[in-house]
Amino acid sequence: MPRGFLLSVGYQGSEGHNLLSPLTLNRIDPATGTRPIAGFVGVGQKTYAGNDNFHAMQISLNRSFNNGLLVQVQYQWSKAITDASVGAGNAVGTENMSCRACDRSVSTYNVPNNFVANAIYQLPFGTHRQFMKSGLAGRLIGGWDLSGMFMARDGMPVNIVVTRAAKVMADGVAANQRPNLVAGVPIIPAGGQTINDYWNIGAFSVPAPDTWGDLGRFIATGPGFYTINAALEKRFPVTERLTGSFRFEAFSLFNHAILDAPAANISQPGKFGVITGAGGQRNLQAMFRAEF
Repeated sequence: MPRGFLLSVGYQGSEGHNLLSPLTLNRIDPATGTRPIAGFVGVGQKTYAGNDNFHAMQISLNRSFNNGLLVQVQYQWSKAITDASVGAGNAVGTENMSCRACDRSVSTYNVPNNFVANAIYQLPFGTHRQFMKSGLAGRLIGGWDLSGMFMARDGMPVNIVVTRAAKVMADGVAANQRPNLVAGVPIIPAGGQTINDYWNIGAFSVPAPDTWGDLGRFIATGPGFYTINAALEKRFPVTERLTGSFRFEAFSLFNHAILDAPAANISQPGKFGVITGAGGQRNLQAMFRAEF
């Protein structure tokens, strides 16, 4: 371990029960082909029947300010599993309402690998620093602090779906349906993943009438991302009570694109597996602040 660094390793876990999730009542009984209450269609209900759990290993490496340098590194390896939805219970519903356990999967926010590192370096020029401690040159070019942050993580889970009509469903519920997975056909295209062909549509098929798709929920993941932010700041006294500071910031310093998730409905073959949006554009800003 390098001198001055502190390493810590920890575990974080949680478990939830009776979580809000959607349910459809008055479904068609596949054995009789009728609904419990004749003359009425399915009725949506918010029910408190969901479960989830989260487990994470967290590693932290920190170096307190020493010779003008501070470094902090954080890494998390985790897994989040649920059979429910998130938020108000509307995000992702159950494919087969009679089998909640069939939809137990990673959650919408499952990101196995998260990495964040940041550092601050006090440039060694100016008052109370190593060089140019006095004089006009020291006051003009000294006193600057350079900081930066690097963030990287895996892609978010994506639920691959298929559009189906209620009349071909055994229980009359067509929402949240998933396709079948074609045995032996890889999900990743042979030529590798691109923004126009992220998944192989030939790996999926439409289930037969009165059956549910066998593809697991959130079996796919979207693109991961990384970004680098940086800042340069100088603080200086104006009067005994007034201090000024200049700060220049660059967000997404290298203008690296953060890609949106690909389209995930196999019933739209022209769009399936295509990424049509991205963020992460470089933003620059300058700021002056007076403190008194």
